[in-house]
Amino acid sequence: MPKVTDFIDRHDKINYLLVLNTDVSNFTTGAWLQDAWLGIKDLAKWNRAAIVSDSDTIKNITKVFTKVMPGEFNVFEHARYNEAVQWASEQLDL
Repeated sequence: MPKVTDFIDRHDKINYLLVLNTDVSNFTTGAWLQDAWLGIKDLAKWNRAAIVSDSDTIKNITKVFTKVMPGEFNVFEHARYNEAVQWASEQLDL
């Protein structure tokens, strides 16, 4: 979290890659709240977020999340990891 905040302070926008290697049921409430706070606190700063997961739940949550958050959010299956990295690495829309 501190590294993300520092990055936003320096660049004003953020592209983000999140790789989930665990089932959604393994996430604690605290982890969900911490991630939600990161998204809400800097709401206008998100440019792109690539989420790598094979979970249908994550795919569905991301579809909803994309409609209420600024920026682009996309889910990539683990087999498409390199594509996710490329997509998340593209030039920031400044």
